[in-house]
Amino acid sequence: MQRSSMTRIVVGYAIVASLYILFSDELLYRLAPDIAQGKWISIGKGLGFVLVTACSLWLLMWRLQTEESQRYQALVANHQAIMLLIDPRSGAIVDCNESAAAFYRYPIAQLRRLNIGDINRLSPDDIQRRMRRVIDRVMTCFI
Repeated sequence: MQRSSMTRIVVGYAIVASLYILFSDELLYRLAPDIAQGKWISIGKGLGFVLVTACSLWLLMWRLQTEESQRYQALVANHQAIMLLIDPRSGAIVDCNESAAAFYRYPIAQLRRLNIGDINRLSPDDIQRRMRRVIDRVMTCFI
């Protein structure tokens, strides 16, 4: 996640949370002249804060995910290099670009229905070995 995206999430959250507290406190003072009523309204206010916070964070994260997805799709689609995104467990081709379609002489939609073994000249054992090696490399990055 980029720093600017994290900053937008934090600032957005701070604005929504601050406005909720300001307006709900004002409402509490106007609606609850005695302590008994104030207690229940305060509990409702706290639960409302949790709900508003959760919804705000969900919307901000959804927007960020959409932006990241659009950036990824533009990167793959507009790149001149042959790009195949392969599921390392199954070998299924998950995504590709026009350069890959031109190189392999398949339409993009058809490439996405194929397995790497359908277009690669390596033996199935070699393909599995190479995919396991990729998984191992990736996993060592996260450990």
